[in-house]
Amino acid sequence: YSTDNGENWTFVTDAQAPNNSKMTFNGITYGNGKFVAVASAVSLAGTPKIIQSSDGITWGEITVNAAYNKINSNSASWYAVTYAELDDGTKRFIAVAYTSPSGAKGVEDIAWSNDGVEWFLESSGLDDSGLGCVGFCNNRVLALATGGTTGFYSDDAGVTWTPTTVPSAYSVSYTHLRAHETPEHLV
Repeated sequence: YSTDNGENWTFVTDAQAPNNSKMTFNGITYGNGKFVAVASAVSLAGTPKIIQSSDGITWGEITVNAAYNKINSNSASWYAVTYAELDDGTKRFIAVAYTSPSGAKGVEDIAWSNDGVEWFLESSGLDDSGLGCVGFCNNRVLALATGGTTGFYSDDAGVTWTPTTVPSAYSVSYTHLRAHETPEHLV
């Protein structure tokens, strides 16, 4: 974290974020007064996590509930998270995961939360690779697979998903998504 607009940075310690040294943080977002970060385990001693913070310095694990236990017990690496604010007033965090084993169709690889505490799981139905990035723009949540030409969009902030094809002339691995609306299209 930085307290001087990015001139100097301080590492978050294990005391500030439980098991910090056993995780690789892949994504972070801010919304509704809190930060939410997603991580994958770097060793068998770690567990994929979704954590939250009100100040970006001290982090806590999500309150344990049935969905959270399932999130952390499957073979998921949480890769990306975004915050969506729809025109109808819906405010939601959405996280996507790369799951294993490869080819495990129907694995719950999308999680969403209204408050960053209680999470609900969804399945993209993807069976050829995991989801690597997620973004929000123009009342639509977009998610892309880490490889191939598969994408998904959601018009209800992550509850239901529609597959879409992403053209690819090359072998592409999508790891980041920043959606921006122009007058004619999404970029």
